[in-house]
Amino acid sequence: MTKLRKWSGLTLIGVMSLQLASCGLSANPQAVQSPPPGPVQTTDPEEESCIATSNPPTAVLVNGASGTQGQGAANTVLFTVLLGEAATDKICVHYETVDRTAVAGVNYLSTKGTLVFTPGQVAQEIKVNLIPNPSALNDLAFFLSLTNPINAKILTSKTAGIIINGALTPETISIADVEVHRGLSGSKSLSFTLKLAKPDVQARSVTLATSNLTAIAGVDYVAKAQTITFNPGETSKTFSVTIEGVSTPTPSKVFLVTLTNSNVPLSKSVAAGILDYGP
Repeated sequence: MTKLRKWSGLTLIGVMSLQLASCGLSANPQAVQSPPPGPVQTTDPEEESCIATSNPPTAVLVNGASGTQGQGAANTVLFTVLLGEAATDKICVHYETVDRTAVAGVNYLSTKGTLVFTPGQVAQEIKVNLIPNPSALNDLAFFLSLTNPINAKILTSKTAGIIINGALTPETISIADVEVHRGLSGSKSLSFTLKLAKPDVQARSVTLATSNLTAIAGVDYVAKAQTITFNPGETSKTFSVTIEGVSTPTPSKVFLVTLTNSNVPLSKSVAAGILDYGP
């Protein structure tokens, strides 16, 4: 997952999306079971040292999203950290969760560590474990904060994880990231999958639109906007975007698909279209 276009000599990194698996949370500590015993959970990759170089730093962008909580077993919140383009230097950035209305140790397990991007790597995931609560009543939120970058520059310091109470809002719409290899000629179709969390007796709709990140509309892909409707009983739809071939080998690039104007909550509102060079 990469994309590297240089904006003022900066390479773009981003937490493009986060996915919330169902889980119950509450702002009322009395209504939530105690967290399981053991050390605080972290998602550190290998503890590798990063050495600062004189190359232009990579810019870090953090985008938030929302998701629906359930009331069953413990689940996770999954953040995806994405580089706008593959870098030639090792890139490190520290991450840590911060309370907002959700409380660490009550609603979720505090999580911190350091992400290490090796040369050519473009994506990392951060998992935050949630604490189940059958008595959840309110929507909650916490932050994921990025600090201490090496060979990177943070443009947005934190993103919010918005947790929607599943008992109050029974369905959500989400969209998944997609990766495709493109060759030296011809076009391809890249299909994004939309999911409605549960079937409904009413029609549900959402508007989708592409936008540039490091991939450019009219050069790397064909811009598109569309409103998609889930008819009663339907839970899956696709949104297809035409991808252009390239005349010479090129670094990986990324464009975004953003969901808006939905008549149900969005559990993942931004997806990355990742264009890799290859057969």
